[in-house]
Amino acid sequence: MKRLFSVSLLTPITAIFAFSSTATAQSPPISAASSKLVLGTARAEVTVNKPIDEVWSRVGDFCDIRDWVGTSCDIVYGKENEIGTVRTTGNEIIVGKTKYSYTYGQVGSERRPYRLYHGTLEAQPTSATSTKLIYTFLWDDSGAESALAREKTRQQRAAMALGLLTNMKTLAEVGTVVPF
Repeated sequence: MKRLFSVSLLTPITAIFAFSSTATAQSPPISAASSKLVLGTARAEVTVNKPIDEVWSRVGDFCDIRDWVGTSCDIVYGKENEIGTVRTTGNEIIVGKTKYSYTYGQVGSERRPYRLYHGTLEAQPTSATSTKLIYTFLWDDSGAESALAREKTRQQRAAMALGLLTNMKTLAEVGTVVPF
């Protein structure tokens, strides 16, 4: 695994705190009780005909995304699969981890210092020879113009999650995949 390190890349964790402070200074924080906050969620699942350890060893590393999305992925902060690790794909950081799951968030940027977007990839054994993969997204959908627009976004993200899971299933069962 290639590791990229430079002074500018060693500070994503610090940047999160700096962006968080900047976001608060730019606009008042939105609380869960706020009527302005609208969260979107999407979930998809697929059954893989392989034991959980085989499935997770093929798709569960943080940068395995390169295999089932067909993108590049490098760890720019931390170590693969540890909380706080940042990958180049989506500028994402691991914020939660279990033996067969991880949850990531997207690090803010100068253009958008506050970013509420999380995804969770999880594997659950369904038998000794099969595994259920689950992909869940959570995002701030407050900027959507209407309930119809929010539903369209939810459907698009659910379809994307199912497509990703289908690629993971193929990768785990067959060994190769044609990414989208």
